[in-house]
Amino acid sequence: MEETGDTFEANARLKSEAAAKALNKRVIADDSGLEVFALKR
Repeated sequence: MEETGDTFEANARLKSEAAAKALNKRVIADDSGLEVFALKR
């Protein structure tokens, strides 16, 4: 799944909504990453 959200929370929501729709069940999803602010200069 392409991560098109602006935040980790938004990407987790996209994943959980897609999985819930595909499975027709309630699901929980997690998304995490590493932010290196020094590289944003």
